[in-house]
Amino acid sequence: MAGPLAKRSGYLAMDMTDRPAPRTRGGSPLRVSWFELFYDLVIVASFAHTGHLIVNDLSGDRLTMVLGVWLVSTFLVTFALWFATSTAVNIAPGTVTLRKTLMFVQMFAVTVANLALSRSDGLPDDWGFAGLSMAFGTVMAIYAITGQRRPDLKAAVSPWIWSSAAAVIVLAVGIVIPDEWENAEMVAFGLASAFAIVPILLVGIPRLCRMNLVEPEHLAERVGQLVIIVIGESFLGLVLALSGFDYVPGPIFFILTFLVAGSLWAIYFSSVYPMGIPLTPGRLELWLLGVVVFLIGVSYIAEMLAAYSVVEWAQQSITRSFVPLAALYCLVGALLLGWIGGAARDIAYARIHLAAIGLLGILWIGLVLIGSPANLLLLAAALTVVADGLACIALQRRMSDREISTAE
Repeated sequence: MAGPLAKRSGYLAMDMTDRPAPRTRGGSPLRVSWFELFYDLVIVASFAHTGHLIVNDLSGDRLTMVLGVWLVSTFLVTFALWFATSTAVNIAPGTVTLRKTLMFVQMFAVTVANLALSRSDGLPDDWGFAGLSMAFGTVMAIYAITGQRRPDLKAAVSPWIWSSAAAVIVLAVGIVIPDEWENAEMVAFGLASAFAIVPILLVGIPRLCRMNLVEPEHLAERVGQLVIIVIGESFLGLVLALSGFDYVPGPIFFILTFLVAGSLWAIYFSSVYPMGIPLTPGRLELWLLGVVVFLIGVSYIAEMLAAYSVVEWAQQSITRSFVPLAALYCLVGALLLGWIGGAARDIAYARIHLAAIGLLGILWIGLVLIGSPANLLLLAAALTVVADGLACIALQRRMSDREISTAE
C-alpha cells in the first residue's frame, strides 16, 4: 500500500518502506567538497572531448559505427571511473590526504587516456591503455585504503578492489598490443570495461544498498553538479567553435544552443532531480544507466549544435540520418531517471517525455523518408527538446500553484 506521500500535488509516490532512511554524519547531510567539484570538472572535460570527436567531421567521412561505439564506450568507462571514485567518498566521507592524492593522479590518467583512446591523430593507443590502467589502479588503491581505515566496510569495498584489479591487468596487456592490431585492442578494451563495470553492477552496488551505505543527498548533489557542468560545457564548445569568425555562420543553431541548454536544465531539475535516488538493488543500477544515457545525449547534442553554428545553412546538406539520436538520448535518459527515481516521481512528467519521444520519432521518420539533410533533422531534434523543457516548466509551475492554493 502506498505511503502518506502517495498523493501530494499530483505526485504518484512510491512506498517509502522500500528504501532505507537517509544517513547523515554528525547530524548534517554530507555535502560535496571543493575538491570533488574540481574532480568533476576534469572528468567533464573528458566527456566533452569524446563528444567533440563524434560530431567533429560533419561530412561523415571519418565517423563510422565502429568509431562511434568505441567513443561511447570510452565515455562509459570514464563515467564508471567517476562513479567508483565518487562512491568511495560517499560511503566513507572525510578528509583523507592519500585519497585526494590518488584522485589527483586519476584526473591526470583519465585525461591522458581520453586523448589517446579517441582514435584521432593524437597520442598512441598504448598511452590510453596505460592511462586507464593507472586510473583503475587508483580506484583499487582508494578502496583498499577505505577498507583498511574502516574494517566495517571491507565486505562492501572488496568487489570494487578485485574488479578494478582485473581491469588493470587486462589494460596492462593492452599496452603491449601494437596499434595496428585494432581488433585485439578492442577486445582488450572490451574485456577491461566488462571487468570494471559488470561485477559492480551485479555485486558492488547491490551490496552497498543492502548495507544501507549510500548517502542519497550527497550522490544526488554530485550527479546534479555533473549535469550542470556538462550543460555548461556546451557554451564553452560554442564559444571555441566561433572563435576566429567575424560573424555567426549558422545563427539558427547558435540561438538553439542557448535554448536547448536551458531546456535540458529545466528537464533535469524539474522532472529528475526532485524525484530522488532509488536505494534498492536493481533500481539504482537502472537509475545510473539513465544518468549515463542523459549525459551522453547532453554532451553530443551540445557539440552538434556548436558544430553546425559555424557552417552556413546552404552547406549543411549532408545526409546523416542518425543526427536526432543525441536528442533521443536526452529524452530517454530523463524518462528513465524520473520514472525510476525516488518517492516523489510524477507520472505527468513521464507523459511529457513519452510524448516528446513520440513526436521526435514521427519527425525523424518523416524527414528521413523525404531525404531531408542533417540540418533539418537537427533542427527538429532541438525544437523537440525545447518543447519538452517548456512543458516541464509549465507543469512544475502548475503544480506549485496547486500546492500554494491547497495550503491556503
